[in-house]
Amino acid sequence: MGGYSYSPEEARSFRERHTRGRSAAEIFQAASMDPDFDPARIKTRECRASDVHPNPTPIIVGLDVTGSMDAVLRQIIDESLVDTINHIYEQKPVSSPQVMIMGIGDSTCDEAPLQMTQFEADIRILEQLKRLYVERGGGGNHGESYPLAWMAAAQMTSCDSLLENPPRKGYLFTIGDEPPLTDISAEEIREVFGPRFGLNGATAQQLYRAAARSFHVYHLIIEEGNYASHYPKETMKAWRRLIGRNAIGVADYREIAGVIVSIIQMVDGRKTLSEIDELWSGTSTQAVVRKALTGSVPALPEPEGLLRRIGRAISFKP
Repeated sequence: MGGYSYSPEEARSFRERHTRGRSAAEIFQAASMDPDFDPARIKTRECRASDVHPNPTPIIVGLDVTGSMDAVLRQIIDESLVDTINHIYEQKPVSSPQVMIMGIGDSTCDEAPLQMTQFEADIRILEQLKRLYVERGGGGNHGESYPLAWMAAAQMTSCDSLLENPPRKGYLFTIGDEPPLTDISAEEIREVFGPRFGLNGATAQQLYRAAARSFHVYHLIIEEGNYASHYPKETMKAWRRLIGRNAIGVADYREIAGVIVSIIQMVDGRKTLSEIDELWSGTSTQAVVRKALTGSVPALPEPEGLLRRIGRAISFKP
């Protein structure tokens, strides 16, 4: 996928026609998961090289669409995510970005705990985003199924960047306000993905390591979300225990775009933290990005000590 080019002007026109001044209910009308986004029906998601995009970089953005995010969800989907996509294509922190959006819920109780769009490099990114089922579910179990995104990225993507010499990893950002559920049962895996994996359950640690083979993996904690605003220390502690300093707090959800692009620029080696700070000088983004990245180490996307501690990656059924 991703054979065309993204145009910020076309994106602005799309928003004017489809989302500007409309309520969340008017924008996101899906009453159930689109079959095209159902992991159980998807064989693989491809990020391929083409004449237009000879060196594609896969970027996955997975958003928590459960009830605890409801107060900020409409603004994040319609504004922050669109701004993120615009920033990626305008600033070009990596070559030929191709973007997939995921919707993340709770595999213990939701109808659609994971949704996966295609990798795209044009206005179809936003067209698919509008088709997401915003379930607003989740349970009272102090967590969401963010590790499902890691499983899908590890096992259901095929990216040409990994065939380059040397191989280049993609980027995987999950965004939400709750801790990760630490265990996914065999029944939950079958419900989400079908019988393909043949697993007797999996831990979040195993799935993180599997995804980190092919992607730089980060989680952005939305501090204004309902859960994180009530339990900030517990939320950060749970994430840091799992993925170390790749868990990053975001004080203002409106600045998600700046945080994501800044991380990519640092990991790709194009900018230092001081250069990032200067890049956003005089804007509202500067303070949020500075706070988010100070004390984090985005240039070390999967700390070796952490990976040794959580053990080997899970073995999937061929």
